Amino acid sequence: MHTVASIIDIHARCHRSFATLLDHCREFEAGEVQRELPGFGYATVHAQLHHALGAERYWVGVLEGRIIIDDDAEAYPTVVDLERLRGDVFAATEAFLAGCDEAGLNAPRPVRTWRGDDLLLAPAPVVLRTQ
Repeated sequence: MHTVASIIDIHARCHRSFATLLDHCREFEAGEVQRELPGFGYATVHAQLHHALGAERYWVGVLEGRIIIDDDAEAYPTVVDLERLRGDVFAATEAFLAGCDEAGLNAPRPVRTWRGDDLLLAPAPVVLRTQ
């Protein structure tokens, strides 16, 4: 069983590491972050970073009964823009977690995905999976 405090701590630690990664990526020229890499999960470093943040935003939204599926990578064209997105995603997840209690964090709840799939998911493992 997870506690709210433990998930908040893991979330904060992961986002500190993500912020450090973004800070490192700031040293690259724009073309390097946008360069396609064969065999990479998402084709570019930028797309992979955006996907990681978008996945957290999406899944927390699902837990809150909202579907956030904007394919808005072009709205965050630079690493500085991704840092802004990271801050927004962090704040949204932190607010969600602050509103949970241990029972609600660990109890499966009905949710609906963007495909219309109805699932029973406990928030703790969903948030952990995005970290």
